[in-house]
Amino acid sequence: MGNSGIAHLVEKLGWHVSLIAAGFVGLVITGLMYLVIPGKSRFQKDRSAISSDSKKPGIFKALFIVYSNPQSWFTGIVGTALYMPLSILGALWGVEYISSVTGGNKVAAAGAATMLYVGWLIGGPIAGFISDKTGMRRNLLLGAGVATLITTLFVVSIHSLSVTGAFILMLILGFASTSQVVCFATAVEHNPSFVSGTAIAATNMMIMLLGGAGEWLFGLLLDLFSGAGHHASYSPSAYHKAILILPVISAIGVVAAYFLTEPLKKEKTQIPMGSVVTVEEVVWPKVTLNKWIRWLSQWYGRKQ
Repeated sequence: MGNSGIAHLVEKLGWHVSLIAAGFVGLVITGLMYLVIPGKSRFQKDRSAISSDSKKPGIFKALFIVYSNPQSWFTGIVGTALYMPLSILGALWGVEYISSVTGGNKVAAAGAATMLYVGWLIGGPIAGFISDKTGMRRNLLLGAGVATLITTLFVVSIHSLSVTGAFILMLILGFASTSQVVCFATAVEHNPSFVSGTAIAATNMMIMLLGGAGEWLFGLLLDLFSGAGHHASYSPSAYHKAILILPVISAIGVVAAYFLTEPLKKEKTQIPMGSVVTVEEVVWPKVTLNKWIRWLSQWYGRKQ
């Protein structure tokens, strides 16, 4: 949401004053987080009392448990594919790309790029609510993957766009990919409860690492299609060619979502103290690499 505001500040006051102002805003947000976010809830205390005797795995064991589960990888790939438009267009290249294809100034382009975040802001809570209400994880992510693929194909097919059209298109793209937030719940539910935090962190690491690689690849393609590196600005043609990586990555995400399965459900259990807590009795499949390859072979054989 800060893209447009920062662009206005930099234009009016310069980058140095804008950076200091952003730092003060960050301090205010930090103070609000300290005041608003509570400490341990009663649920966490009750759960700690139940699991205090159970031995927790070390970090490497926990990472091995998460990463040896194919569903963790499918979830991370889907999350990356849905996050990639926000990473490439929202975080880094969006202002230059939109300015190039619309002919508008950087402030207007920053406003259009901000609409990606508005789409996530509106769609995120809706996607989470629908997922929890229906119990769907896999189908919601698959639908979001298809919607993102269709939208990115529309993006690459457009060679000339008005600033207003860019605002609308970026909003639709943000709304289409917003179900990425469901990936973290999916990762938790696909792994044993004693590695829930590791599952979230591992999924986020995959998404951020591959998202950063996508930004680098987009810049590399811009240099390649422009004929040389270190351009102060790139041609619209170079942007149109480089942006092709978005539908390609979205298509990979759709394939990963197809192989994703719905997580096992949770059960309600009454503890002696009289409080009802949620206990995840997850029977985690000990999937080996050979079984995974066999699954893929069987699926491929059915397609022949």
